[in-house]
Parts: sequence; structure tokens; C-alpha cells
Amino acid sequence: EGLSVFNDTVWNTFDKTNSIVTSFNYPTLAVDGNNNKWMVSGLFSGDLIKYNDTVWTKYTIPNFIVGSDDIYSIAVDAQNAIWLGTNKSGLHKFDGVTWTNFTSANSSIPFEYNIWHVYTDANDVWICYNGAARYDGTNWTWYHTSNSGISGSSVTAVAEEGNVLWFGTNDGLEKFDGTN
Repeated sequence: EGLSVFNDTVWNTFDKTNSIVTSFNYPTLAVDGNNNKWMVSGLFSGDLIKYNDTVWTKYTIPNFIVGSDDIYSIAVDAQNAIWLGTNKSGLHKFDGVTWTNFTSANSSIPFEYNIWHVYTDANDVWICYNGAARYDGTNWTWYHTSNSGISGSSVTAVAEEGNVLWFGTNDGLEKFDGTN
């Protein structure tokens, strides 16, 4: 049980004996623009962990996110803010100091449950579950089977290739060029 890193020749493994991580159950990982590695330690963890190849830093995740909630995904945006997608408590942003929570009670986020995947590109944050939703910093746009070319109702992954986004759905692979 641990986090393994391959440096082209050697595998290095970090575990409870040589890191500050207390649980490696279902870790989710992201790397920021400064090459810091970010992870959530386990599903019900209260810890957001940063590793800069030398020092481990632990940030306590607020109780409104953890406790009875699963953190499914993590992403880092162009400003190095951390985004967490959860099972029950919406989308969360951590800018290094402040936590911001996006739910239907305080924003126009189209869904706040089962955010399976969070993806960031140069300008936007994307969340995936019942379709895909794009947040441009002000507004949410929801793409789903009724208003777009997405054929699958459950979107679980997104990846970028140039100016095209690819979405993995329960009905196959979808291509989005920003318009179609």
C-alpha cells in the first residue's frame, strides 16, 4: 500500500513509514504547474496532501467536504488552484488559503452528486456525471443528451487533445470541439 513514482529507471514507493500520508485507499492524484504532486488520502480523508519531491505538506479538508462524503477526483487549474469532485457535497476549490464550495444552493452548478471526474483546461473547469458541465469562472454550461451531441447520459472521464475534448460515456467515446 503506497504511492509509487517511476523516474525512467527506478521505482520509488512512499508509504506510511516514509511520508505523512495516513491512508492510500483510493488515492486520487494531480500535478500542478510547479510540479507539486497533490493527492487526497483515501475516500473519507480529511487530508489534502502536497509533495514537492522533498517536503510533504498536509492541508486539512473542511468538515463540510469530508466525514460522510467520498472525494472522487482532483484537478489543478492554470492558477494552481485545486478542485475536488465529490459524491454528495458538490465541487470544491482550494486556492492555497481559501476553500470555495459549489452546490445548487449557492451556484448554478447543474449537478452536485457523483462528480466522477474534474478536468481543467486553460480557461475552464469541467465536471462529469450526468452529462458534462463547464464552468468558465462565472457561468455553468451543461451539456447532456437533450441539448448536445453527447449520446451517453453518464460521463465518467474527459481528456484533451489539442483544442478537442474527448468524453468517456456509458455509450462510448464523444468528441467536443468547443461547439459540437
